[in-house]
Amino acid sequence: MPLAGYSNLRFLIVDDHAVNRLVLRQILLNQWPDAVIVEGEDGFAALCLIEKLTFDLVFLDMVMPNLDGIQTAQRLSLSDLPSKPPLIGLTANVNPQDLEAFYIAGLSGLLLKPFKSEQLTSLIF
Repeated sequence: MPLAGYSNLRFLIVDDHAVNRLVLRQILLNQWPDAVIVEGEDGFAALCLIEKLTFDLVFLDMVMPNLDGIQTAQRLSLSDLPSKPPLIGLTANVNPQDLEAFYIAGLSGLLLKPFKSEQLTSLIF
């Protein structure tokens, strides 16, 4: 999933906390100033947005109300969408069973919160 050197990238950030979305947005815009960034607050919003729009990468929080990140990733992996974006999971949960379940649900990568911008960019590059 190397995205170095690309421009006009489209990112989806899905997290129920506005501050988390803001921090991630800023990290992404520092690296890709011309990126298009769309935000959602839960898994239902993510699924709707992914059905309507194309994204190069989706950042998905694990713990959210209504439809959490694990359930969202599972639904996406089982969907018949012609193009499925790579998913990067985000969580502060360090329970090994939860992390494994999240990863198995369909993640391309996983970041533990709080993370540094270098960790995010090294995962993407």
